[in-house]
Amino acid sequence: MIKFFQKIRYNLMETGKTSKYFKYAIGEIILVVIGILIALQINNWNQELQNNKKEQKYYQKFLHDVLLDEKIIEAEVNATETRLQAANNVARLLLNDETDLSLISNQLQISIANSTMDFKPTTNTYDDVKFSGNLNLIRDDTLKFKLDRFYSKQNQIMKVINTNTELIAKRLMGEKDLIKTFAGTLFMEGIGDTTSMNTKRLRKYIQSTSESNYALLNHAVIFTMFFKRNLIHFDELLDNSSQMKIALKEKLQGYD
Repeated sequence: MIKFFQKIRYNLMETGKTSKYFKYAIGEIILVVIGILIALQINNWNQELQNNKKEQKYYQKFLHDVLLDEKIIEAEVNATETRLQAANNVARLLLNDETDLSLISNQLQISIANSTMDFKPTTNTYDDVKFSGNLNLIRDDTLKFKLDRFYSKQNQIMKVINTNTELIAKRLMGEKDLIKTFAGTLFMEGIGDTTSMNTKRLRKYIQSTSESNYALLNHAVIFTMFFKRNLIHFDELLDNSSQMKIALKEKLQGYD
């Protein structure tokens, strides 16, 4: 093709048709410019297509992270409800003077089992977008703002929940004399190493008095308060996740 145009220019120069040569040269320049513009436009289209695919993939990853956290939160809600019921049972059993201490021990263990947690929202995709320089791929400023608010709110709520769960363990184990309140003794009796711990002898040191019962009852009541508050906060997390899911799904529908 280049040789073809060169041959035309050569013939025009040879025949002395200078004016036609210049007209032809201008036309050739225009064609080259048009070709360059078309090539740039095609390149822009290709880049735009790639960016759209990357943006869509990010939205899919965001949705995956939200759904993953939602399952974890729902599992923790079920566990917290079990702990709440156990704490209520401890209070109910303590109010019955004839209750076997082993029953209280069992419910006490359930109420604080795995009560300490350090759950944090999954931010793999969010961190990738922020620190990889791909934040510009999220071109929907409204959704970008919602994502930022979403992760900020989730973190704030989880800090409150984690603080509450830490206080539960600290409150029980912070007793100056666990045996006197018999909370610690009952706990050790349930999960202690019976091969090295004489639990029968240990039980003799339990001072089940009105004061010690009141101390444990007080713990149980406070535990129920913490668990109820955490359930409210978990509902906030799930509601926040639900709103984020709707926004992401609506955005993904636009790519169909």
